Amino acid sequence: MDDLLARAHAARVRVLVGAALLAAFLVAAHVFALHERVPPLLEAARGLGPRGVFVHVVAYLVAALLALPLSPITVAAGASYGVAAGVALAVPSIALGSSAAFLVGRLVARDPEAL
Repeated sequence: MDDLLARAHAARVRVLVGAALLAAFLVAAHVFALHERVPPLLEAARGLGPRGVFVHVVAYLVAALLALPLSPITVAAGASYGVAAGVALAVPSIALGSSAAFLVGRLVARDPEAL
């Protein structure tokens, strides 16, 4: 019975720590106005040529891992590269970012004894 209580306590602690980290990041994103700073950076990435595509993919990956909204990056990709190229860039990038976020969440939220 004590083992069951210890596991339940560990799960609660993980959830609370995760929620506190997410709240701290969202407050920091609001304070530093990330929603206003990201689109100009992605627009500058267009001038980098093929390296700019890599910058967009990395931006999607980081935003997905940090639970940020991906729509500003998608709009910036469409505005930077046009509708067709923006969609061709956004769809695989969103899939990659979502998969990475799922894997990180799966590993972090998993029972430590199962690792």
